[in-house]
Amino acid sequence: MGQQLYKNNAFGSLSGGISDSSTVISLATGQGARFPSPTGGDYFLATLIGVDGNGAENAWEIVKVTARATDGLTVVRGQEGTTAVAWSAGARIEMRITAGTLSNIATSSNNAMAYVNSSATLAPKIHYFIDSTSGSFAVNMPSSPSLGDIVELSDALSSWAANPVTLNRNGSNFVDPFGNSQAENFILNVAGLTLSFIYTASGWRAI
Repeated sequence: MGQQLYKNNAFGSLSGGISDSSTVISLATGQGARFPSPTGGDYFLATLIGVDGNGAENAWEIVKVTARATDGLTVVRGQEGTTAVAWSAGARIEMRITAGTLSNIATSSNNAMAYVNSSATLAPKIHYFIDSTSGSFAVNMPSSPSLGDIVELSDALSSWAANPVTLNRNGSNFVDPFGNSQAENFILNVAGLTLSFIYTASGWRAI
């Protein structure tokens, strides 16, 4: 099963109008690079936005984007209770957080928690509070993860800046902010940070 992809500040506008049954959305030249490029069943959600004469939003349609070719998006229309309608050239499209996205993230996690202050191997669906006040150390990401597995991490005592913690990739890659899969470990070095990783076809992606 494909995984949902995420990217900050992804927005654009339609280069031409579409009907309520169109399955390809063409963006203005060069705007496609702002959006992810789904492969292997992955996808992302985007919202088409209509505005009134004063520029206030007054219409929305959520679409599921299953592929991108340069500035063209292949889409499934009318997602999450919205209705597929015709859109004019120039209509806005953005990647936004949706109710379905938040529900999926909540469902993928649970309430299990653990305290870690030395080397360990992490497991999915657990929120780890990691304490490095006694010095830096490394922890291993889960071995043989499944698509959709989530690991949540928090700096227990704001010690990561002084004593960074290394996340050993343990055979799986990490995905950088540009969507590239990297065979490198991840360093936790920001005090007070909380973050989550979801396992995708490309590796562990921060969300």
